[in-house]
Amino acid sequence: MRQKIFIMTCVIAIMAVGVIAFHTPSIQADDSQDAAIAKLHQQSQAFVQVAKRTTPAVVHIAVVRKVSGRNGSMDFFRNHPFFRDNPRSKKAPRQRKEQGAGSGVIIDPRGYILSNHHVVKNAEEVTVTLNDRRKFKAKVIGSDSKTDVAVIKIEAKNLPVAPLGNSSSLQVGQWVLAIGNPFGLSQTVTAGIVSAKGRSGVGITEYEDFIQTDAAINPGNSGGPLINLHGEVIGINTAILSRSGGYQGIGFAIPVNQARTIMKQIIASGKVQRSWLGVQIEEVTPDMAQAFGLNEAFGCLVQQIFPNSPARKAGIRSGDIILYFNGKKITRSAQLRNTVATTPAGSKVPVEIFRNQKRKTIYVVLGDIKKATWNGQGTQPQPQEQPTQDSAIIESLGIEIQQLTPDLAEALGVQTDKGVVITAITDGSAASRSSLRTNDVISEINRMRIRTISDAKKVLSQQKQLYLFRVITGVSRRYVVVKGN
Repeated sequence: MRQKIFIMTCVIAIMAVGVIAFHTPSIQADDSQDAAIAKLHQQSQAFVQVAKRTTPAVVHIAVVRKVSGRNGSMDFFRNHPFFRDNPRSKKAPRQRKEQGAGSGVIIDPRGYILSNHHVVKNAEEVTVTLNDRRKFKAKVIGSDSKTDVAVIKIEAKNLPVAPLGNSSSLQVGQWVLAIGNPFGLSQTVTAGIVSAKGRSGVGITEYEDFIQTDAAINPGNSGGPLINLHGEVIGINTAILSRSGGYQGIGFAIPVNQARTIMKQIIASGKVQRSWLGVQIEEVTPDMAQAFGLNEAFGCLVQQIFPNSPARKAGIRSGDIILYFNGKKITRSAQLRNTVATTPAGSKVPVEIFRNQKRKTIYVVLGDIKKATWNGQGTQPQPQEQPTQDSAIIESLGIEIQQLTPDLAEALGVQTDKGVVITAITDGSAASRSSLRTNDVISEINRMRIRTISDAKKVLSQQKQLYLFRVITGVSRRYVVVKGN
């Protein structure tokens, strides 16, 4: 009997363990799900708190501007002979008033507001509506079309202010919020991430260094802030990339560090001063770095030096690679251009270059870009040398070259009569896979001066994996890397 009781007890214990084991994963799953929900709720609350902190400083900007134009029906019929020959139809187009809208952010308790140039361009009247529905007439202190930054000011007290952050510390993938008034819907908040930094070549402004984000930006958001999760302004929303005119996941914001620099100049003097270095540059590629003997592919290659420029006066040469400018590592040509432009004219700055496989620091005194001279290219006098032949085919690279003559130089618009001209490029050749073009004048190969066809053949007879060409096209000069077959 005792044995039966013992056996039944063991069976019951085993069944109990089984029941507990069966239910444990469910309990663990519930706990895991609750933890995930708690994390999402925590993140949601972070968005809520940031929005509460920043939206009071975001304003709606209404603009009235004068525009010239005829009405649509007259535009449609204006080429008809009756209207074209009628003296009345030749009168100057009438001016009419147009309304526009955008956003802005209060960045100073004195009433200064950051926005976009295109929001307040040609404005006759600017009205600012605050989050608490107070309305004020605003004065345009100044704007800069080349960066799309504008500063306006209202006379008011007890103004909420949004703190400015540091856009240089932004990381791709970081959460951001965009705040503005799209389609007149005030205080709209959208969330996204930093999709990319340093976007240039977009064609929106002259000096581009945009933050790209997928936070929804729509018409009316222009001039509003892009903020981080600390509630700091890290960008000014300016444009979208779209085929439909609406949001398609690609928005651009001006980095606040760039906007801050422009803003300070506008507040101080109502205008923006820019500096110039006087170089034509190109970003260094891995092939280019290898051709120059640079271990790491970064910096900007100096293709050409403008005459009487700060760079020429300081001793910078074509073929130098600018690695650091004023202590900042240079990774993109747009970065160098923007950094030079925003450094005060007259500043003496260190420029670290790479020349002849050695690093060297040169000090440059930057000039005012308004006093820059761009025309004319100085040429060094070359010793006279008779060409040994008129043309040749370089089969290894797939190019046909011809001796440059004074008449040919004049026809091509180049200011030298020494070198060889590329007259043909074979399809599928090494040259065709580079940026060499017909009518380019070759002046250097692998840092060796080329005056004649024999010079070119001598250098190219050396079997190399990479060839570094310096070519002249019109008045511009550039370096081109060609991979040997």
